[in-house]
Amino acid sequence: MAWMKSAGWSRWAWVPIMAVVVMPHPARAAGEAAADRILGRFPAVEESGRRLAKVNLKDLLQLVMERNLTLQSSLVSQDASRQSLRAAQERLQPTFNSSLAYTRAISPVLSTTSPGSPAGAPFLFVSGQNSQTLSAGVSQQDWLGNTYSMTYQETSFQSQVGPVQNEGNSPTFASAHNYKDYTSLSGTVTVPLAQNAGRAFNRIPVGQAEVGVRAARLATRKQELATLNSVAQGYWNLVGQLEVVTVNEEAVRLDLRVLGDNRIRLQAGTIAPADVLASEAQLAKDRFSLMQSRLQAQNLEDQLRQALGLEGFDFGFKPTDVPALRRTEYDLNEQLERVYRNNPDLASLQANLESNSYDLLTAENAAKAQLNLALSYVFNGYSKDPFAGTAYYGETQTQGYVATLNYSLPLFDRVGPANIQRRTLERQALELQIRDQRTSLNIQLQTALRNIRQAQEQETAARTSVQLAKVQLQNEIDKLAQGRSTAFTVAQLQQQLAQSQQLEIAARVQFEQNDATRMALTAELYSLYGLESQAIDQP
Repeated sequence: MAWMKSAGWSRWAWVPIMAVVVMPHPARAAGEAAADRILGRFPAVEESGRRLAKVNLKDLLQLVMERNLTLQSSLVSQDASRQSLRAAQERLQPTFNSSLAYTRAISPVLSTTSPGSPAGAPFLFVSGQNSQTLSAGVSQQDWLGNTYSMTYQETSFQSQVGPVQNEGNSPTFASAHNYKDYTSLSGTVTVPLAQNAGRAFNRIPVGQAEVGVRAARLATRKQELATLNSVAQGYWNLVGQLEVVTVNEEAVRLDLRVLGDNRIRLQAGTIAPADVLASEAQLAKDRFSLMQSRLQAQNLEDQLRQALGLEGFDFGFKPTDVPALRRTEYDLNEQLERVYRNNPDLASLQANLESNSYDLLTAENAAKAQLNLALSYVFNGYSKDPFAGTAYYGETQTQGYVATLNYSLPLFDRVGPANIQRRTLERQALELQIRDQRTSLNIQLQTALRNIRQAQEQETAARTSVQLAKVQLQNEIDKLAQGRSTAFTVAQLQQQLAQSQQLEIAARVQFEQNDATRMALTAELYSLYGLESQAIDQP
């Protein structure tokens, strides 16, 4: 309820108004809660109405390791590969088989309708047999390819025989005989002598699963290094952009001071109105540059928030690290050795090479002839009562055995040799890719080291340029105060100073970014910033 003026009425009246309560979106609420937790971990400040967390690069990278969704997805894939390995290791578990069957079988026994048969003889005799069979067995395969099995079978049956007097008549069965019981216990060993023989072949699934685990771990490592390097690049970009904002703010403050002085001089009649217009134009230009630089800084903050999985709220970062040159001399061979030892792409190619060796072994095995030796021994027994026939197992007259040698060879086989040749060519291709990857890493490292040295030289030159530009600008401002210069000249020198300062900032930022690239290649990011890789072996 609220007081409001009703339409068509000249007085205020109570008019019911529906109140709408807007509930926060669950995703936004969760994001704000995450932001509050992050702000609770770092010193927070408020600037221009925005919340800012004061973070250094080490803490930011640690936070990325904890929250980045892409890295979490890689960890899930890593867990899945470990489950595949566990399944491959446990694939030779014993197998238990059992069955229970009831059978009614009818078959002809004897026919007496041939010429010379006595008169009145039946057309034929029919046998009917009812049986109940219980079977249970256990089988086990070992890593050599041998298969062991033991089966127990219990069969109870009764037989009936009845005559069929004439063609088309139904048989007439006499009363059924009592059930008889037959049991057997058989053991079988099957030994492959050619195809599928040997530990090397039978452990191929385990070896491939182990390679899969390593590949998943390397994929996680690669994603970690790429993400950490990307965040480091973005962090230093933000640092540089905020310094550009500071430069633009200083330029605006200087423009306001020069404009105020020129307006006073215009009133005193010592300068022309065009000088004031030039100062106003320079102020407008620097204000536009300031707004652009602030917008760019917020865009860079958005990239960092994306890496942290934070969205839907105004939350900024205030970097505390300052880009600084380091005069460290790097030994190319020592750095290159680190790159070769830690690069996940190179290690992944090595894993693919190992996987190819398993594929080649599989192709060679498939091309072999099938030569299997099967040995079986059977203990038999019979009785009137179920399970009583086992008493005869010790009688040699009721025991049986079988020895079978199976040989199978495909004629005119062209598939097997073709598969072997294909795997061999794939291996050659992988070896060339490894060589190419090593060359690429060598070039990348040389480029990073060269860019580091170049950034050092550029920073030295830019710093000297900034010092000279500051002196020139101050001299020109003093000359303007004495009426011996113009506002246009001062504006030009202001632009030169801003450009020199931005070049100095860019050189220091590029140094840090190139050094971060070097550390990503050598995996020194982990040790330098105290990070623990999640791409590790786990039970």
